Amino acid sequence: MKDIWIKIGKVVGVLIVIYCLIITCLILCKNKYGFPTIGDNTLVVVDKERAKNLDGVKKNSLLVINDKKNYKEGDIIYYFVPKEEEYILKTSKIEKVDEKKFIYIKNDNSETKLANDKVAGKKMKEYKGIGKLLGIVSSQGGFFFLVIFPTVIVFIYLIRELIALLKENDAE
Repeated sequence: MKDIWIKIGKVVGVLIVIYCLIITCLILCKNKYGFPTIGDNTLVVVDKERAKNLDGVKKNSLLVINDKKNYKEGDIIYYFVPKEEEYILKTSKIEKVDEKKFIYIKNDNSETKLANDKVAGKKMKEYKGIGKLLGIVSSQGGFFFLVIFPTVIVFIYLIRELIALLKENDAE
């Protein structure tokens, strides 16, 4: 029976370490606008404020935006706009793309020219409800309770196992 608990403890420990690595990568791998990125994909947690700026996206969703840079007229794109000390995400339809790869959109009845680096990309997928979870995990309190605390528990468990193993070897 003791062997089963040791094996379960090891499996749980490995799963917690993998989980912690994934969450840490999501928090640390951000683009210059402060949004988490994985390869060409930008992950956006849609809160109440962002839902106002993004047409057709539900609150508490996780929006995956792909930036393959092959935009054409009529595509719906997401782009970064400076607001105070941060960047917000907005959406618009492309009016035209010129030979220098500048993108033109309609913004408040006037045409606006966007550089390619301000464009986040096109919507790839929307996961409803998952955004709230990622928002909690990536917050300071969430990171502490869902990453640091489990890591400390695993560390204490491993020390306990090491002490038990040393006592067992001393008894022999």
